[in-house]
Amino acid sequence: MRLSDSVEERTGFPGVVGALDGCHIPIYTPFTDPRLYFNRHHDFSVVLQAVSDENLLFRDIYVGEPGAAHDSRVFRRSPLCSALLEDDGTLLSDNEHIVADGAYVLTDKV
Repeated sequence: MRLSDSVEERTGFPGVVGALDGCHIPIYTPFTDPRLYFNRHHDFSVVLQAVSDENLLFRDIYVGEPGAAHDSRVFRRSPLCSALLEDDGTLLSDNEHIVADGAYVLTDKV
């Protein structure tokens, strides 16, 4: 069963082809600009952002933004965001969606 079918069956929301979220990867205190890497959990980290598909496989990964960066900012700076903005329908068709939590802006494109 495809993710889009599974999500639609459970929620009634059609066309979901991926799920997007970010997580913090702990790092040692950096020598340069440590405050940029100090996250809301009071640790030093870099952010990993990923999209997974219906088989829970990663389909897109972006890593390395400083831990203090908000998920929405990390997404805006990611190659995925740029690709979706420039997409002519080859990445996502009009009836396909990538879902994410409330940290991400709700749009028809990105």
